[in-house]
Amino acid sequence: MAAGLLTGVGLVLAFLSFVFGLLKNNVPYQRALAEAEQSLKVREAIGQPIEPGLFVNGQFSTSGDNGEAKLLIPISGPKGDAQILVEATKRSGRWTFSVLTVQINRTGQRIDLQNNDQSSGDLVLLMRSVVADLPQG
Repeated sequence: MAAGLLTGVGLVLAFLSFVFGLLKNNVPYQRALAEAEQSLKVREAIGQPIEPGLFVNGQFSTSGDNGEAKLLIPISGPKGDAQILVEATKRSGRWTFSVLTVQINRTGQRIDLQNNDQSSGDLVLLMRSVVADLPQG
């Protein structure tokens, strides 16, 4: 009896792992997480490192070069938790995001990731790198 129960629990866990793996292994999920990690405002609000939650909610479907994604991705950092809200459409192989926003749980603040900010420090380092690569003369 106990062996049957353990087998059943194992099958349910394997199924859930498979489903959540599908929701995480796609362009909209990966881009949303990358944008949140790069956002100075998100880093300031929840701290670093930013970690994705285990359970992604939403829908994801593709058919050839077309598809849709509506995802709610939990993330957390040392200073708090948030959710990434994603709505995206794939047409002719290209994903377009109509919603790409982080909502901070503690304050309700919404941060638009489509107009993502670069920290001024990152921009200065980039400019120094570009200048250093210019021919001297």
